[in-house]
Amino acid sequence: MMHGFQTLIITGSGDNKVTKLINCQTRVWKREVIDYTFGVDEAEKILRIPLARHMHADLLAWRAEP
Repeated sequence: MMHGFQTLIITGSGDNKVTKLINCQTRVWKREVIDYTFGVDEAEKILRIPLARHMHADLLAWRAEP
């Protein structure tokens, strides 16, 4: 535990989801989790990604190559 929260991202885990980095009620990034989990450069890039203001159904935007 650090800064009053427990990180939800586990390096090397296949269960990590972007939703663990977003406050779903306020629709903003969880800055503390991002800052703790990623390096400064990566965190800054993630925090610049705009989030949808309203909830919507999930969709597959890109399918990974084998």
